[in-house]
Amino acid sequence: MTNQLNENDQMVLSLAGNLKRLRKANKLSLEGLADQTGVSKLTINKIEQGKTNPTIGVLWKIANGLGVTLMELLESEEVVLLRGDENFTIFSDDNQWALAPLVTNLNKSETFRARLAPTSMYTPESHPNGSKEVITVLEGELTLIVGGTTYLLKKSDTIRFAANLPHVYQNNSDQPVELHLTMTSDY
Repeated sequence: MTNQLNENDQMVLSLAGNLKRLRKANKLSLEGLADQTGVSKLTINKIEQGKTNPTIGVLWKIANGLGVTLMELLESEEVVLLRGDENFTIFSDDNQWALAPLVTNLNKSETFRARLAPTSMYTPESHPNGSKEVITVLEGELTLIVGGTTYLLKKSDTIRFAANLPHVYQNNSDQPVELHLTMTSDY
């Protein structure tokens, strides 16, 4: 008999421990971290207690405020098996954008599998200067707007851009778009 947690439960527990460890390593109180990130003290406390699964936007604010990658908040020392549709564990507020962590903390880069629901769009929080995104479409067609310029990406197309530029992911079709997203940073 095995006592395995599902991917979402593993992520919540890893996040709880990692956030508390990083906050203490930076000698920050809950209030200090709240001031530094723009995330409420109550939300940070719930995350540290493993009582909530925060949205992508909240995680980006915390990661940027601590000067770490998103995956430094989420990674686990344990073996994690990622199976197809079961591994999407991070969602936007409206659940239209989903991320599955794949590769973490590799030379200040991290790779995700992402899914954008049909006829939807996702506008991420701004990323720090020096950040780059590399996107490869796996299935479907993605309309990507970067700095006011629109790009149509089809299956197997790849684009790289400075992630501090305003950008929007848009799916104009009735099918989900799947992609690999790699983030690199100088921080």
